Amino acid sequence: HKRYFALKQGRLTYYKTEKDYKTKSKRPRGEVVFGPHCSVNLEEDSKNPQTPPPKSKPAKEIAKFVVLVPPYGVICLGGASKEERLEWVEGLRKAIKQQKTKKGSFQATDE
Repeated sequence: HKRYFALKQGRLTYYKTEKDYKTKSKRPRGEVVFGPHCSVNLEEDSKNPQTPPPKSKPAKEIAKFVVLVPPYGVICLGGASKEERLEWVEGLRKAIKQQKTKKGSFQATDE
C-alpha cells in the first residue's frame, strides 16, 4: 500500500495521502516513536533483472530502505530516487540517534 510519510520531532507518522497530511484536521493513520534498538538499512534497488517488467509498463525504480523497530517489526519504505532515499535515511538515523534513551513504540491504526 502506498502511504505518505512525515518525519517530525523524532516521530515517523503516516497518512493515506499527502492531502490528508496537509489537512491539519486529519490524524495520522499510524506513528512510530524510535527506541534504542531501532535502525535504518539500505536495500538494493528494487529493479530485479531476473524478473522482467510487464511489457505494457516500464518498471518504476524505487530506492528502498528498511526501518527496523524491535520488537514491533520492520517498515519497508522507498524514495522516488536514490537522493530522496539518502535524505530519508539520514533524517531517520538522526531521529533514532536523538531518541536512543527513550522507549520506542509502534501504534498502527491502518486497516
